[in-house]
Amino acid sequence: MNILWITLLSLGGFLFAYRFYGKFLSEKIFSLEPLRKTPAHEFQDGIDYLPTRKGILFGHHFVSICGLGPILGPAIAVIAIGYFALLKIGGRPAGLALWQLFGTSHQLLAGLGLLTVSLFLYKMGKPTLYTLIPMLFMLVTAITAMVIKIQQFWNQKTFPLLVMGTLVLIMALWLGVEAFVSYRAFAKTRRLEALTG
Repeated sequence: MNILWITLLSLGGFLFAYRFYGKFLSEKIFSLEPLRKTPAHEFQDGIDYLPTRKGILFGHHFVSICGLGPILGPAIAVIAIGYFALLKIGGRPAGLALWQLFGTSHQLLAGLGLLTVSLFLYKMGKPTLYTLIPMLFMLVTAITAMVIKIQQFWNQKTFPLLVMGTLVLIMALWLGVEAFVSYRAFAKTRRLEALTG
């Protein structure tokens, strides 16, 4: 298949999702209303939540994304590529060996992102089913894949990959436990608010 058709099909899918899925999210999940207070106004504490002008807010987002990204990203890439270009793991170039961990760690990160969104929606009293189901699927498949890879690394005696894979797995499980504790704290707060009034 010609790459142009794949690109056009992908672009069409993104536009379709933007139009219809974005509308579904804004109306059914997040209940976006122009007159609704933003978290900066609703939870204003003068430290973390502070109302500000649009220009300043845009400037902060722009600097956060564009300021450090073009400098730090390539610097990390050059350092990593330079280091892993010379390193061998199990007789293979380290970049090819590390690639096995990239997919599972990427899916774990996406699942943890959905977990964060689910907790936020739960705290705001919104339905969470639309984010919990994909989150559970991603976390279960990614953790299962990571466990399989860790077993393979153990059998192949590739200890650097075994250590990195185990650390990623431990961090993912730890964040899952933290999310469960946060969920219980939100539920307890919600029950106390219902009892008091």
